[in-house]
Amino acid sequence: IEKFITAKEGNKALRNFNISILIMPDFWDYYEKNEPYPLVNPKDGKASLKNAIIKKSTSWANHFITISEVMVPEIVEHWGVDEKKVSVIHLGVDEWWKESVSEEEKRQVLDRYHLAPQFLLFVGTLQPRKNLARIMKAYNQLSGELQREYRLVIVGKEGWRSEEYISDLQKLIANDKC
Repeated sequence: IEKFITAKEGNKALRNFNISILIMPDFWDYYEKNEPYPLVNPKDGKASLKNAIIKKSTSWANHFITISEVMVPEIVEHWGVDEKKVSVIHLGVDEWWKESVSEEEKRQVLDRYHLAPQFLLFVGTLQPRKNLARIMKAYNQLSGELQREYRLVIVGKEGWRSEEYISDLQKLIANDKC
């Protein structure tokens, strides 16, 4: 709790939940030229306000907050931030998710979606930063027996650059793996 409270001191904390643009191949071309990366909303093609904010915020922020330990080395490496200035505050889970569900309710959902009681679940928008390609590759490396026992269930809508996943997903579906 103390970390959370002190992270906001001075009101100059940069709260960041996603720096995935930093791993996009063309991002660094813009960075080297000291130009803002053209973030655009894939739905409407309009530029994002984040272009200006990212560039300015790393210079004035005295603390950085992220939701994952995985992001700490990326923030340190890509933004040149001292690791001591980065705090991780994990997202919370509502108590509703912890409520028990009856066996009958479970059976109804499994039947509705034609699922076995055990499965591997991915939930998220289909886009490169969600690492779905790696999930599918790892799943394909499982033995046939494990794939039959633990079906891969993918839930999410198409996002930017999702077309590269669609054909892979269709192959998994055609082979009755997904």
